[in-house]
Amino acid sequence: MNQALRHARNAAGLSFAAVANAGLIDRGTLCKVEQGKRTPTENVIRAYEKALGMHRREIFTLAAAALGVALTADDRETIGDLYASIASGDDTPLATVQTTHAVDHSIQALAIREKRTVNRLRAWLHDGGTAELRVNAAGILAKTRKIDLADEVALALARDTDARGLYLAAVRRRVGDDPADLAAELRNDRDSGARWCAAWLLAGSGQTPALAQAMRTEPSRETLRVMALAATGALHDDVQD
Repeated sequence: MNQALRHARNAAGLSFAAVANAGLIDRGTLCKVEQGKRTPTENVIRAYEKALGMHRREIFTLAAAALGVALTADDRETIGDLYASIASGDDTPLATVQTTHAVDHSIQALAIREKRTVNRLRAWLHDGGTAELRVNAAGILAKTRKIDLADEVALALARDTDARGLYLAAVRRRVGDDPADLAAELRNDRDSGARWCAAWLLAGSGQTPALAQAMRTEPSRETLRVMALAATGALHDDVQD
């Protein structure tokens, strides 16, 4: 959200003083927010809304365009609200309803640019109060293409049966149950969680050659481990039990 606020202010040609005056907030505070040194509070976000004459979702959309993140018309409102909540530390929207594959991709494209937001998602991945919050954090982080985050998501799915069940169900809805289609998902380089789930779902399916081939290029050590267990028939003896 920090970068979103900065890009939106710059795009509108507004100074720090204009935003500060609109929200009666010190300019130094706004500077630290835009530099990523402070998390934007609700009062700060409202100051930008007032100065720009925009709702926060419109600010998000403007900033996304400036950053080269493409949003579909149908998802702009949902993603704008979700990202604004994540950036401000409010987990409520992610804690109730599971997000879609497309929404996760759009959110991660902005979240990965801000270390504070990534760390907040990591905390929710492990300690989120609901399975929906944990799986949503997993889904967003899994799409960042960061190997360390892919490993972290894989470890979380291995131990969190409730979040795992939601992620597995989401992959089934999107891909289907056909082993050949799931085998193709093993090569999904834009979603490490989907690769992990595909390997899990292919255990005992006779897709050992596909799993072995995927193992040659899998960058995540923990996802590679599940692929190997699925290919050798040891998955149920190790991870699932």
